[in-house]
Amino acid sequence: MYTVIYPYKKTYSIELKYSIKSLKNIKHDSVIVIGDKPSYYVPAQLIPNKKYSWSKFSPSHNQISKYLTGIKAINDEDLILMNDDMYILDKWIPENYNRGTLIDHIKQRGRADSYSVSLKNTMQHLDVMGLPTLSYEVHTPFIVKRDKLELAIDELLPHIINGKPILIRSYYGNRFGIKSTYIDDCKNPEDYKGKTLLSTDDQSFTSEDIGEYIRGKL
Repeated sequence: MYTVIYPYKKTYSIELKYSIKSLKNIKHDSVIVIGDKPSYYVPAQLIPNKKYSWSKFSPSHNQISKYLTGIKAINDEDLILMNDDMYILDKWIPENYNRGTLIDHIKQRGRADSYSVSLKNTMQHLDVMGLPTLSYEVHTPFIVKRDKLELAIDELLPHIINGKPILIRSYYGNRFGIKSTYIDDCKNPEDYKGKTLLSTDDQSFTSEDIGEYIRGKL
């Protein structure tokens, strides 16, 4: 079974509480929260992220630093990477997803922000390595092997410590040829009812539509 890992930065939202509650819908061993301690109780092991401080560079750096802290602290091999804004609303057999190619993902965004820069950096890095360029950047749980995640982060370290943002999911997925299924991103969809996987933001989680629906299911 899986160990579920959350990289966490404390917010005023209770999304993490409900995300952890939603894990009742998958088979898993334990839950680990890496980073900040939530302001409320969660049934999880808490590991502070003190050694690796790359958050000044980008959100992707912050996430990778927490993953590295986690895999250095545990021995479990089968991991699921979660974020506090992801929810599993019905029984689900874990699998990985993609949203098409990175170039298509960039075109769909249609704006030049820091996240688009991360997408472009990742695509260019994969191109140089002669690897596929699928985007695994969907707001869904992501299944990894601990040893492969550690290797992927180690390979990216020269870029990470120089401040270059590369997205670990898409690097890992293409680097190891991870089988995945295409899915439309499940972040705040209009047709959210009946979906097994959903994701919110701070504002939508407190709303009377998708947020209320998720809270009611859990």
